[in-house]
Amino acid sequence: TYPWYASIAPVSWMIANHVKDGKKHLNFSQWTVYDKEERIHNLREIKEVLEKAEMPPSSYLLLHSEAKLSGPQRQMIIQWADSLSTQIQMSLN
Repeated sequence: TYPWYASIAPVSWMIANHVKDGKKHLNFSQWTVYDKEERIHNLREIKEVLEKAEMPPSSYLLLHSEAKLSGPQRQMIIQWADSLSTQIQMSLN
């Protein structure tokens, strides 16, 4: 869901570029297309950016403070990524 200002240029261009760039890194709509190694790589990336507190980006949080993740929320997602990564690795063997 996009905010009302997402349809006004130049903000709309900036948002479109952010979304396009984000999808280059990880697109959950394409998750089933990724092979198992790509899935494991993406899960490791999720864990890394959360551990470094790089997501959500600070520029996003300026307008969306409600998107800030608490420590427990961050840990829950990290644990999920670890668990899913382990499951995928086990299926490779």
